[in-house]
Amino acid sequence: MGKEFKEFCEIARHSKDSLFANMFLNPVTIRTAYFIKKYGLKITANQVSYLRLYILSPLILFLLFLAPTFGRSLYLFIAILFYFILFTDWLDGAIARGTKTTSEKGEFLDSVADRTSIIIFFTIIISIGLFLNSNFLIFGGVLLFITKTFNLMMISKIFYSNLLPQKQLSSEERYKDKNMLKIFGGEDAKKMGIGKIESILEKSNKYLKLERWNPKITVPERYFLTIMVPALLIFFGFDKITFYLLSFFAIAFNLFFIRRIINLFKSYF
Repeated sequence: MGKEFKEFCEIARHSKDSLFANMFLNPVTIRTAYFIKKYGLKITANQVSYLRLYILSPLILFLLFLAPTFGRSLYLFIAILFYFILFTDWLDGAIARGTKTTSEKGEFLDSVADRTSIIIFFTIIISIGLFLNSNFLIFGGVLLFITKTFNLMMISKIFYSNLLPQKQLSSEERYKDKNMLKIFGGEDAKKMGIGKIESILEKSNKYLKLERWNPKITVPERYFLTIMVPALLIFFGFDKITFYLLSFFAIAFNLFFIRRIINLFKSYF
């Protein structure tokens, strides 16, 4: 691969990325994207997003509803398939940057495809609730779906009613903009303890000195902990640990979305 591959890496990968992405995604996705470019394969970033949106995510959701009936083995398959969700998420970005084919349409499609992971998270709580015969988890998952949906309805109303000053922002600017942080919960997440955890991670890197590490709790870590870990725990028979873990997630995320809803009402309505 040599010099040409190193130059491709600099273009295709993020300047900094999460620990999970650096360890388990980038080594595979960058090489896959390079292989696609080098041999002129007609695979675009948007096609990879379509794969995630129309094939992988629906298949996982289908299996989650079957798993309570057909047993633990399906949860292992679900965990493996969800790794490929994360893989395609990083691959489409690597292809777009590496081939210089980034576009607003591609960014929008990638964002829509990413949202299916949230639906999978809600569904895995309900699926494992059915598997464990736990009404608490089933109710928690349904309530989480309701609070998240209501929160999204409020956000869409804020944008379509022009209650928010309209301005064009890049993807990086959105994560720093005060209005975006208020609407999408960045400030609320920090107040609920995420900021302290990220602060500890940032301080630890002063000693670890890992290059290209973004010491934040980002997409791969969130979905690894909330989807892949519970699925693997159930597969290996750790039912009680799974119950307590998902109960914590259900309570914490419901409180988070309720807090966001209240704050949005205070700010815009």
